[in-house]
Amino acid sequence: EEDPPVPILAYPAFGDSLETLDGAANTFLLGRARTLRALGYDTVVAAPFNDDRSFARAIEQANEFDPTFLLFVEALEEIELSIAGRPSVRWRRTPEGTDAYTLRVETGSEVKEQTWICLRKRGELQLRGRRNPRLYDLTVAVRTGPKNKGGFLHSYFPTSIPLPFPALLHATLELDSNRKAFKENSELNEGVLDALAAFYAETLAKLAKERRIENTLDFLARSEPFPNALKVFEEAVYRAVRPLRIIPTMRGGRIKADNAKLGPLGYSSYLPARLFGDLPKCRNTEDRDVLKRLKVGELLPDAIVRSLRKSDLSLDERARAIAGIVNNLDAKHQHRGLLLDQNGRPMQDNHVPFPPPASGERPPQLPDWARARFILPELWKLLLRRMEGPNPREKLRKLSGFGITEYSNESVIVALRNQAAKALGNGRRDPNLVRNALLRTICALYSPENRSPPGIFMVRCQDDGWRDSREVHLSESYGLPGRINAALYNAAPQHLLASPEHNGIEGGADNLASFFEWIGVNRWPRIISGPVPDDLRHNIYRSLPASITVDDGGSRQTFQKHEILWGYNFQVDCSMIVGLKQILATAESDAILAWLAFDPRFDLSEPHLFPVTAKGRRDGKANFRPYDGPLPD
Repeated sequence: EEDPPVPILAYPAFGDSLETLDGAANTFLLGRARTLRALGYDTVVAAPFNDDRSFARAIEQANEFDPTFLLFVEALEEIELSIAGRPSVRWRRTPEGTDAYTLRVETGSEVKEQTWICLRKRGELQLRGRRNPRLYDLTVAVRTGPKNKGGFLHSYFPTSIPLPFPALLHATLELDSNRKAFKENSELNEGVLDALAAFYAETLAKLAKERRIENTLDFLARSEPFPNALKVFEEAVYRAVRPLRIIPTMRGGRIKADNAKLGPLGYSSYLPARLFGDLPKCRNTEDRDVLKRLKVGELLPDAIVRSLRKSDLSLDERARAIAGIVNNLDAKHQHRGLLLDQNGRPMQDNHVPFPPPASGERPPQLPDWARARFILPELWKLLLRRMEGPNPREKLRKLSGFGITEYSNESVIVALRNQAAKALGNGRRDPNLVRNALLRTICALYSPENRSPPGIFMVRCQDDGWRDSREVHLSESYGLPGRINAALYNAAPQHLLASPEHNGIEGGADNLASFFEWIGVNRWPRIISGPVPDDLRHNIYRSLPASITVDDGGSRQTFQKHEILWGYNFQVDCSMIVGLKQILATAESDAILAWLAFDPRFDLSEPHLFPVTAKGRRDGKANFRPYDGPLPD
């Protein structure tokens, strides 16, 4: 069955039959119609309302009328609405160039203008069972200036079918009796909606190529999920878009969805465009959702990090990339190779990165065997600026995946000492050079405000041996105390610190004596505790009573003085000066007097005590118990 070629509307009179109309109402309508014809209108249709309800319904329908109707109908340029009791409304469409129009909206004395880009297309569909094809019209319009929003699908008038895309779409569709919903089981609608989807994709590609829209992804973002009636249409739009060069890239070009790769969250904000310029320009989660619906492939984070590590990045690019990785990717992607050391070289995976000193001073040069590395100060400043966080410590915590350790003299020194021990242990390096480099670096890190670092430090002595710094004394290269020590221990070079040069340090460096004291070297002859020397036992023996009692608080034993067997049932320890006997035997008296004069431990107003302790037992079967009787100092 063929459709009529034109719509049929039933009117009570037209042409000459108008003269036969009677009644006051009809006469009024006829007069009004002829007045409008005289104003230049080609066609005037006048229809009376049977009752107030019909009139009210007509007003409701007029309220739904929108100026955009003029974008769908080429034959009309102007529409005027006059409703009793309201200001008159006039809409006018004016062409402004290719596919561009201005809609002038006059409401009483108020005038507003809208500018639109509007593309139209006419097509035909061959339907089953029909000899002639069905014609259809399509329109895609986007407003310029204000941000476009989703609305409703139009078939000249708006339907009740939500259209979440931010554009105005019109198609000649088969609708139900109230013209608000699709007619069920309409073959025409299926074909027209499929054509509308392709036309929408083509329009976006055309406007993007002509740079008349800024970003096509804006027009593929949906304000809400599509209704069931348009889900097939939505998928058809995505299918039509995929082979088109429509997706904006970070470099400013356009690519096809089939060739695009989607990076991790937020990648557009931190990956250098010059290296990743062919990736889609993904500004926000809406763009990301659109790209996923377009089935754009994924570029894995590992591939991104590998590319960054191989590239010659500027400091700003590097800082931006590191901050972006920290803020958007798992910690497993925080590779140390993205960091630069103080010499501008990429760090290795086994390096231990430290921030540069907060004081702003240039960090000291670290030995080549050290895995500890200072981050390039210029890079660190940019990183702190790029990182999110209320304070530097919180920012540092977020960088933990890079293995960055919070800077302090102590933490750097501990790391260096451990790495020196490994370098010495593998036997592939000269031990003297390793130890010299360690001391030279620690000296550069020295600050008198910091507490002494923990652990053991080996220093070179005047006999060329390396010893625990706590067993060594300042020597003649380190001021007055050192010169006195050198005179006291002139026969014992193993007790004296070698020159700064022999310890790997420039001799002109400041505060060398303070530095070596800081790592444990003794300023004055050191005190040790141990068994009383054999030649002093007689002094102890003379001070003991005839009957000796030892007591541990739980039990007591008594034995006689003459029963003492040194080491077996009676032991005495005391504090003493290292090498005192040799000092007294070999040192010049002037040196000894100078020592006693300058060493504060021998200040008579507050002398240092050299305590003596003893313990004993009655026989070898008993445990030693403390002796609290008289003993010499």
